[in-house]
Amino acid sequence: MPASRLRAGAVLAAGLAGFAVGTEFRGPHPPGTPSFVRAIGAVDDLPESLRLAFAPGPGFAPVSRPAERGQSFAGYVRSGPNRATPERRRVLLVPLGGREIGPEELLPLAEYAERFFGVASAVEPAMGLVPLARFFRRDGSTGEPYLDTTALLDLLAARVPADACSVIAVTRLALGSKSKAALAGEASLRTRAGVASLSAAGFRRDAMVLTHEIAHTLGIPHCVHYRCLMNEGGASGKPMHLCPVCLRKLNHATGVDPVERYRRLLDAYRTAGLDDEAEWTDERVREIDRGVSPGR
Repeated sequence: MPASRLRAGAVLAAGLAGFAVGTEFRGPHPPGTPSFVRAIGAVDDLPESLRLAFAPGPGFAPVSRPAERGQSFAGYVRSGPNRATPERRRVLLVPLGGREIGPEELLPLAEYAERFFGVASAVEPAMGLVPLARFFRRDGSTGEPYLDTTALLDLLAARVPADACSVIAVTRLALGSKSKAALAGEASLRTRAGVASLSAAGFRRDAMVLTHEIAHTLGIPHCVHYRCLMNEGGASGKPMHLCPVCLRKLNHATGVDPVERYRRLLDAYRTAGLDDEAEWTDERVREIDRGVSPGR
């Protein structure tokens, strides 16, 4: 293991020093503070465990050349995003496509989503193909059918229960829209509705697509700050975890405790045999623990 990982407490302290003074809410950052650090926002008044959880430790790789200007934590708060409340605190997964996917297949994904977001998750009764017939389109070049996500999201938005903070339709059918011929998923930042397509690639890919779209329904857009689950694009080549900026947004959206969340996810990764993600999460928990209790 690199020495920098072993000196996690010192690295975390250095990371915190980059934004603990002169924050986004209190004035300009010190000259030269990287934009991906500034995006985390003010941490001065947070409990120590939260400051450490949001610190850009050695396990986070900044995006070297972001293609677009990203949203900071402060910008997220100003946007007035959808948030879980005591009255609206469920994530619902709705199978689409008749017999293509059964509710029992979604239970492991629902359990993972519950650990990831810190809110209750459940699988709803399936929506059959008949109500979806009007949402099928054909690709202009291949002639292959796909579900139009734009129209489907409008339908789902009208059916979001009052007690749900997010509703995600899940299918094995191909997805697409006028702007994108093939989609793994799509979700609205405002209406609490999304859709995700499962594949034969396995649990890791499906869990990433699902949590990416659920995060969108909580108003979290694509991330350009660090390598992160919320980077734009498919599941290949990006991690399952959230970067410090997006983790802080999630904490604001659902109130989930970041450290306890890491511990719950660590159990899930070990159970699923996702060794790389389990190792990363275990080291992240150790970094935070050493920061809270130096010399541990």
